[in-house]
Amino acid sequence: MALPHVMVHADAGTSASINSNANDHPTQESLPHGPSGSNLTSAEARPFNSNEFGAIMRLRKRLDLVDEHAQEIRAAQRALLKEEQSLARERDEILRCLSSIGVTVLTTTALYTDDSSRLITPDDNENSPIERTEFEPPKRKRQDASGK
Repeated sequence: MALPHVMVHADAGTSASINSNANDHPTQESLPHGPSGSNLTSAEARPFNSNEFGAIMRLRKRLDLVDEHAQEIRAAQRALLKEEQSLARERDEILRCLSSIGVTVLTTTALYTDDSSRLITPDDNENSPIERTEFEPPKRKRQDASGK
């Protein structure tokens, strides 16, 4: 769909605000600015017809809607960033706790067990007069099929 023809000046800089009178026709102060920044005289600019004015108003409404959506997206981004930062802090705290627990478990395990995983106490030494043996569960005898 082609946009209706709207008078555009490349050197205009910024767009002029559109004001309308009771008949929905643009007023003199709403005419586009010329290259020098001054208002064009009515002889230099042709008046907008109602279709052109309606097209401009629709474009302005669309621009406002786009700006509003962009604002909402920026607000959502800020909220998500705050949530991400909060989750990162929580993750760091959990990692510190897990690391602390891991160090504690490794330290405790190293103090009370040796390579064969048998329980030893801190006062144990290799020259202890008590001989320690590995615990082996008792071997069960096989029962025959009759249950005897």
